[in-house]
Amino acid sequence: MIGPEVDQAKQAARERVWTLLDDAGVSPPPGAHGRIPNVVGADQAAQRLSQVDEWHRSRVIKANPDRAPHPIRVHALRDGKLLYMAVPKLATAKLFYLLDPTAITEPFEMVTTGEGAAKHAPTIDVEHMRHVDLIVVAGSAAVNLVHAACQESGSASNGSKARSAAPSKAASSPKAGVRSRTCSRAAGRPMLLRRLRTWAADAR
Repeated sequence: MIGPEVDQAKQAARERVWTLLDDAGVSPPPGAHGRIPNVVGADQAAQRLSQVDEWHRSRVIKANPDRAPHPIRVHALRDGKLLYMAVPKLATAKLFYLLDPTAITEPFEMVTTGEGAAKHAPTIDVEHMRHVDLIVVAGSAAVNLVHAACQESGSASNGSKARSAAPSKAASSPKAGVRSRTCSRAAGRPMLLRRLRTWAADAR
């Protein structure tokens, strides 16, 4: 069980990074505070990801509904990939939207938003998902130099419901497992607190 001291440390890390991003002007409106932020350069990052071998080999992709990876979700559909997008805040009994480019009639840019998917895409539960080839890096409010991430409360990468998601090649890799470890999954409270307390120093 994660206690209030861990929650306070996580929030302090978020606040520190939000302020740095807003002060640097690298988070587009409405800004970084209070959310998993969008970042300048997200389009270029999506373009680079779409050129790697792992992307070309993947047929089924899972991504979160955050603003920053929105261009990645659009690229996935344009490249003919089946896309599972987490329902924002995991707010429905079925945790993912099923976005099949062969069945979508609306513009990809619109249907890959939370509002657009809610209107035009069916939801699916974990038990009926196909094998996921690639899990796109989730948005985070704060990440330190060893890739430990502090997701927003209710994030699809930070909740126990999301951790029951279908197995994937990326998740089965030891290296990927380390890089995808979230605050709530770190091994033991002392280690977790130490990692959280390094974030402010990392960001200076």
